[in-house]
Amino acid sequence: MIKERFDIIASGLGNYFGVGFITPMEQLQIDLGNKEAEFDDDAKYRMALGRAMEDACMNYFEEKMGIRIDERNSEIGYAVDGKLKCKRDGRTFIEGIETGWENKYSNASVSFTGNMNYILQCQAYMMAWGLEHDYRDWE
Repeated sequence: MIKERFDIIASGLGNYFGVGFITPMEQLQIDLGNKEAEFDDDAKYRMALGRAMEDACMNYFEEKMGIRIDERNSEIGYAVDGKLKCKRDGRTFIEGIETGWENKYSNASVSFTGNMNYILQCQAYMMAWGLEHDYRDWE
């Protein structure tokens, strides 16, 4: 059974802006429950590896940065009057400032953190939890 959504999820937000992995119409059809999301074997393996490595990566950065990352995939927040659903990977505090943690484990040959799809996802999480950002850091 295909699931109909009554909100947009942050990880699919970039698709609606034409900077994701599928077209805006394909994302709409998935969200309406008219089509199932499709992933080839390589994508499924990458996602499985990312899920398996997520806690290990967060544990590594806790030790490296001397921080604690809590609320690991346990908190759901909403933005845009409840129409945008967000589930961030974790939360930490850096210099006393609440900071959302979005963890990506990638074997990509190029950096994805400047990718507009990723930026939109992170901005959505910041909206849902009312976090601020110095936009000069994105340059």
